[in-house]
Amino acid sequence: GLRFSGEAEVPPWAEGCIAPEGRPQILSPQAGMVAMLIPGMSPQEQEIPLEVSGGEAPYTWFVDGRWLGAGNGERLWWTPEIGSHQLLVMDGGGGSASVQVDVRLQK
Repeated sequence: GLRFSGEAEVPPWAEGCIAPEGRPQILSPQAGMVAMLIPGMSPQEQEIPLEVSGGEAPYTWFVDGRWLGAGNGERLWWTPEIGSHQLLVMDGGGGSASVQVDVRLQK
């Protein structure tokens, strides 16, 4: 599986490797987002939408290096867990984007 350690630098693109639409961009969740879980509600009722634009379908989503799902650009849903998470999307052309999301329990 994929492994992430700290703030890894993505290597520069080789000439001709970028899809015509450019690299994918994560629209949701936004980088640095802090999601607050409401006590008493199940995590499934508090799912976070995953949305991407740009790049080239199909898109594959990973959370903390674990496969989450794939699609052609439609919204997917992630059931959050408390902690700090890296969400990464890879497109069909080999492009990728990632965001860091913190999930906390509302007090």
